Amino acid sequence: MSRQSIGGTGDILLFSGDTWAARTVKWSTRSPWSHVALLIHEPELAPEPLVWEATRCSPLQDIRQGVCIGDGVQLVRLRDKLAHYPGRIALRCWTRALRPPSSQVLSAIHEHQRRPYLDYVRSHLQAWWGTHGGGTFCSAFVVDVLRSWKFLAPGRPSRFYVPKDLAQSELAGSLGGDLGQPLPLVAATRPALRQDEQNVLCLRA
Repeated sequence: MSRQSIGGTGDILLFSGDTWAARTVKWSTRSPWSHVALLIHEPELAPEPLVWEATRCSPLQDIRQGVCIGDGVQLVRLRDKLAHYPGRIALRCWTRALRPPSSQVLSAIHEHQRRPYLDYVRSHLQAWWGTHGGGTFCSAFVVDVLRSWKFLAPGRPSRFYVPKDLAQSELAGSLGGDLGQPLPLVAATRPALRQDEQNVLCLRA
């Protein structure tokens, strides 16, 4: 199998984890998906695809900070995510080639840099109490960024979104065109591949 293009900045990555926390999310939302993130493919940042996400307990190195952040918004190499994630990962590409300018991407990354992780329940409690510490969780973060890039129209507060909503066949409020069906991603591990092909393969079944 040859190396294939895997989409562009703003495409959506869906995750189905095997951990206790991931299984809890899938059970409570009645969905096969437990986490969501954005694909970033910007040569000014890195020569390879990146994952931009709000997550917790990540063992991966943030490419901007050069260290493992653990909890919060971070930017990591897709190949590292594929190699270490305990579960399945799929990609949903926008069918219309609408991409934010690099300046908007870099500005958004700077704005959200090291934003702390805040889970779904605590996010709603803070909203109820009228307090907000700037934290975010995965689906709220993705919705906030897509709205800032005009991929999604304003609508219900982002804290009400869960990963399942980003997997719907028709994403409510879409301004960026339709989203394709989730396509599975796998890490390339076969030694026969050239070094430059050992990063990522997208299986388009």
